[in-house]
Order: sequence, then C-alpha cells, then structure tokens
Amino acid sequence: MAEPRFPLPDILKFLADNGCEIRGTACEPRDMKSARRLEEAGIPWDLLSGRRLHKLAFVPRFVRLLKQSRPDVIWTSLSVASLVGQISGKILNIPVISWKNTSDIKSYTKIFHKLTDLWVTDCHSVEKLMRRQLRLPENKVLTWPLFSCQTAGNMPPAWNGSSTLRIGSLGRLSREKNYDLLIDGIAAFRSRSPENAARLNVVIAGDGPMKDDLQARITRHNLTDTITLAGHLNAPGEFLQTLDVYIQPSEREGLCIAVHEAMAAGLPVIATSAGELGESVISGETGFLLQGHLPDSIADTLETIFADPACLSRNGEGARRLVRERFSTEHFARTGHETLRRIRDIIALRQNPPPPEKLTRKTTPAGI
Repeated sequence: MAEPRFPLPDILKFLADNGCEIRGTACEPRDMKSARRLEEAGIPWDLLSGRRLHKLAFVPRFVRLLKQSRPDVIWTSLSVASLVGQISGKILNIPVISWKNTSDIKSYTKIFHKLTDLWVTDCHSVEKLMRRQLRLPENKVLTWPLFSCQTAGNMPPAWNGSSTLRIGSLGRLSREKNYDLLIDGIAAFRSRSPENAARLNVVIAGDGPMKDDLQARITRHNLTDTITLAGHLNAPGEFLQTLDVYIQPSEREGLCIAVHEAMAAGLPVIATSAGELGESVISGETGFLLQGHLPDSIADTLETIFADPACLSRNGEGARRLVRERFSTEHFARTGHETLRRIRDIIALRQNPPPPEKLTRKTTPAGI
C-alpha cells in the first residue's frame, strides 16, 4: 500500500479480518496524522523520504523496499502514490490496485492508468467519471464506499427557529472547498436579513493553505462574530452534535465522508452537486442543493430555513434514512468481499498466466 489516506480504518480492519497482511508506505511526511492512525490500528509502515522529492524519485526507493518483502499486490491511494505504485508494480511484475476518491484526474493518471489492474472508487459518481474519461472496461473498476453508517441513538434536537442557528463544515481549507464563497454567501444573507443573520453561527473546522486568506475575508466582511475557523478537530463526531445544519459548498468531491457522517447523525445538508453529493443531497428530502451563483444560492437557502424552521427536522430525518439504506454495514461488507474476490483473481492470474496461444502457420493453396 502506498501513501494511505484516511479515513480508512473500516477498510483496513475488513482486509485484516479477511486474511490480508497489510504494511503501509508513505512517500513523504506531511502532517503525520495517517502514521498515528496506522499505529493505532497496529499496522506497520515505512517512510520513503524525510523530505519532498520529485514524484519519480520515489520509484527506486519503493522498488528496493518491495524487493525486501515482495507483496502479492500493491494497493495505492492518492495520485502521486498511485503513479509510484504503478511504475513499481510494472518493474517487479506485481499487480496494482488503486483507490480513486476524488473527481480530479491528473494528466499523468490518464497516461499511466492502464498500469493499474483494478481501480476501486469510493462512490458511483467517481466510477462513472473514470469509465467516461479513461474508457475503462467493466472489469477494471468497481465501487467500494469508504463510509458505512454505524450511527445509533436519537435524532438531534430540532432547531426551534428562535435560538441561534448553528451551521458547520469539516474540510481542508483549500481552493476546491469554496469556503471563500461560503463567507461571501453569509455576507450576502446578512445584507438581506440582518436580524436573522444576528442569530447565525458558522464554524469551519479544518486546516489548510487558505486559512489566512479566509480569516482576512471574514474580517473584511465584518463577520468575526458570526464565522469561526476552528482548526483541526480530533473529535468530528462531537462537533457534529453541536450543529443544526451541515454545509459543504465544494467545487470538487468524491464521496465526501464528512457530509455522509453528518447525514448519519441526522443533520440536513446544504451542498453543491459535486461528486456523490448530487446523489445524496436531495432538495426538500435530505437537505438543500446549491445551484447557480454560490453566494446568492447560500443566501437563498438560509432565507428558506429561517422562513420554515421545521424543514430542518424533516430533511434531517430523510438524510439519516437515506444513508442507513444506501451505506449500511451489510452493503459495506458485501462490496468488500466482492473487491477481495476480484483482487484474488487478479493475483492468481498474474502468478499463473494462461499459456500463450499457439501460432498456426497458414499456407496458401496452390493455384490461387
């Protein structure tokens, strides 16, 4: 496995419980959160370099590591790690399985995608994208969602319409999350309805390269009493319990674990149609789908909520029902077993390839 991306604890546990021996490899150190999670799960791991290198420089290091204890399969995650795993697998004749959990397909992924024996996506929207853009045949891609709904307990208390409306989001503070447009949308809502905006509290939890820019934008709009950048949270489940609504204004997404965890917790969701969000967030049933100019659409949605507070509990109940049906633990296990079956078939075929077809020499009959 190259450069694991979390959340993957359920996936790793399923693989281990079904007879797989797992060893993680990271190309380079970043925040090291994945390393801690691997250690907590009892999974050993290696680091190819203590600093950032050109992506191809990781290949000889990974090849040397693989030669020490040759695995049956290389399972990659993230674009650079997939490239490293693909080339290393080609060199050593080891089959490669690659995760794809975003709708962003890099140019080098398009070039080298045939070096992957099986693509595993985290949602059907990404699978459809992979099939369309890479022209993948049916036996080269399948979907195994990273998320399974295990939430129990009661629905959160319904917002009464008169107290503070608490809206939250979990995500990396990067361009594709559109948090700058969320801030603009809150500013637009305040200009339309200052009395209701005074009863609004928005918390964005996460770290990333846009933190300073987002904070400056909040200050420029004079929204420091309304919007808070909370930084990285170690207990996202507890954070969700403090909310009345979850919002995800992303430009690009795959499955988006955070949204589906919020839905499992009984929260209605405000979101764009990016990735799987367009399948899970159904306006009037599980939340509110943002369309058109995002700041205006966010302001329109907030006006709808303040005009009909009861819509939150109706959409929250629908959200929880949808994820329990679509992402049940039974479905997670069923798709996991199918993924493992396909991988074992790939390994068996690589280890025992069919004999080459015999070439027959054709002769031309005399006189023709």
